[in-house]
Amino acid sequence: MTSAMSIHIGLNRVDPNAYDGWDGQLTACVNDADCMRTIADNLGYSSTLLLNEEATADRVITEIGRAARSLDQDGILLLTYSGHGGQMPDADGDEDDGQDETWVLYERQLIDDELYNLWNQFGRCRIVVLSDSCHSGSVTRAMEYQALAADPALKRHYRPGAKAGAPARFKAMPAQVAAADYRRRKRFYDALQFAAGARKRSEMEASVLLISGCQDNQLSSDGDVNGLFTANLLAVWGNGDFQGSYRAFHQAILARMPSTQTPNYYTTGRQDDGFEAQEPFAMAAPGSEPQQPGPVQDSGPSIEGPSAVPRAAPPPTFSVHVDSNRYFAVELAAEPELFNSADVGHVRSDTNFYGSWSDTALMQGSQYSLPAAVWQRLRADSERLYYRVLSSRRQDAWDGYEVSSRDGDGEAIPALLIQG
Repeated sequence: MTSAMSIHIGLNRVDPNAYDGWDGQLTACVNDADCMRTIADNLGYSSTLLLNEEATADRVITEIGRAARSLDQDGILLLTYSGHGGQMPDADGDEDDGQDETWVLYERQLIDDELYNLWNQFGRCRIVVLSDSCHSGSVTRAMEYQALAADPALKRHYRPGAKAGAPARFKAMPAQVAAADYRRRKRFYDALQFAAGARKRSEMEASVLLISGCQDNQLSSDGDVNGLFTANLLAVWGNGDFQGSYRAFHQAILARMPSTQTPNYYTTGRQDDGFEAQEPFAMAAPGSEPQQPGPVQDSGPSIEGPSAVPRAAPPPTFSVHVDSNRYFAVELAAEPELFNSADVGHVRSDTNFYGSWSDTALMQGSQYSLPAAVWQRLRADSERLYYRVLSSRRQDAWDGYEVSSRDGDGEAIPALLIQG
């Protein structure tokens, strides 16, 4: 038995004979997989690398199954994928949108139902999935993003170092290819979905955490060295210098991304707050590290909000937790530096910064909704809004003052992207 295993999948091409002539040409996916394997190796994982023709559905399923049999009961699997994503009709009725999502492997698509079924073999293990792909493959959507990526101001986000005029590449299987593949192998794909069975989160013992390259209605960009999502993940990881939870890791990656590509954070299976609170890729089980006895301390205030909000949408709502302090205020800023009132307070304006303390007394409760007039001002010229919560024991003064993010935390401060 072992405590930590990893599988890294990268496909710069697929078998054109399996996809009616389409070869799925990409550039950076093999390097994405190799970079993630290097992280795992440096941490002491037992790693497997599957590239191009090695990344068949049978081989991927076999390696995941081998990990399920080999891992300790409190072990961890790190599974990374870089390549095309796809969609196909949901035959077994377990998807609200009527579509199953897929990874486009070398010889066939691997359906998310198949992966979900595999997670049930892992007992109480932790599973981290990092997927640099996307599932929105319509021709219209791709054309929209090609036009956007041609903008010189955005091109550096999509393909750093790309030659002038080089076309953007996206990791979504074209809709016509996906439809043809499903029609040709419909009975086979439908049988796989029914064989996987209905999803029942309450019955899954494993805790699964997924960070994907974009939202379901967006496209993930390929690159010349790394995909956009993987490139920013590597930058935030900083050769192991990153400190913080998985959610903080996701937020730090999100802060580096353009508003057109918003990485998603999703969990399923057994809820394990200790797992999510760990530093990314930690091999030891939550709570297994030796600890010195001592007084119980507050963890401090925290705030969570949506990762992205359309510009025309109603004002966002945030979840707030203030521990032993009873009262709070919320601050939002177009740039993280604006939280530092001592140094840059003079450049604050009502279009780039807002503190709820300026309009009302300190508040109580577990939720905060941004006033409509404030949202209208802030969204006008901002691409993202950073936010934090401040707490106090008293409503009329800052007594026992605590803050969820410090002035100097920079892009590690959580942010929401404003889309559109």
